[in-house]
Amino acid sequence: MKREKKDNFVYPQSVQSDLFGYLKPAQQEFVRPLLRVLKKPAQVELCCMLLDYMETGEVELGNDIVVGGMFIYISQTL
Repeated sequence: MKREKKDNFVYPQSVQSDLFGYLKPAQQEFVRPLLRVLKKPAQVELCCMLLDYMETGEVELGNDIVVGGMFIYISQTL
């Protein structure tokens, strides 16, 4: 089943779209399926961690082992 794209639809501003603004298309394709498996709060946390890392070079890992592990995997790969 093919989904039609609406011409005037714009995704609302989000931390995910902010992150994708920093990434090259190949990097976006790498990160997209990893974000897809996480629930929204974990997606936001991971995106914030990645943005902080790209902007400041520092990051504070939270208590969520899955999000922390994904951050380490993505940051080592990108």
